[in-house]
Amino acid sequence: MAELGGLKTRFKCYPLMALKSFPFPEVIELASKYLAGFDVSNWNEYSNISVVNSNTDIFLSNPILEESIDKYLIRGCNLKILADSPHQLSFLQSCALTQYGVRLNAASILASAGLRDASFYSVSRFGMNPDEVVNYCRKNRNHDLKGIHLHHGSEKNTFLAYKTLAEVSAKLAKKAGISF
Repeated sequence: MAELGGLKTRFKCYPLMALKSFPFPEVIELASKYLAGFDVSNWNEYSNISVVNSNTDIFLSNPILEESIDKYLIRGCNLKILADSPHQLSFLQSCALTQYGVRLNAASILASAGLRDASFYSVSRFGMNPDEVVNYCRKNRNHDLKGIHLHHGSEKNTFLAYKTLAEVSAKLAKKAGISF
């Protein structure tokens, strides 16, 4: 984790820990010490983080945003919410939050590129397809999106799948006017 944390200064990237991947107190403590923050999908995951401060990036990817956003903010983290739908984007834009992004649907991207993933999850209910994001951004010129979240949950990962997802994300960012 120390080596991953060093990527911040070397490459200006900010490694996060997906909390659901290894939710043990010792691991969370190490991630808090060395990494930029955490990716969480609900309040139960978030509440497992014992030390949260204003430097801790929390990326919340919750498809229904059922919990009050204020509950997350009260602990003083640097909250970034990842929207799963144009409806959520509209909601987030109407809140006084300044940091939110979009969650892309990896399964739809791979399918449209002709890459049928051998994954158990060949269809995902999470995230938007790139056209939905572009259409939203065209209708909402002041969208203020801060980034793109992409999760590829295949058990059979390939270089071509990751390359395709990265290329589509980069093109989408440019097309939608998202500055990373």
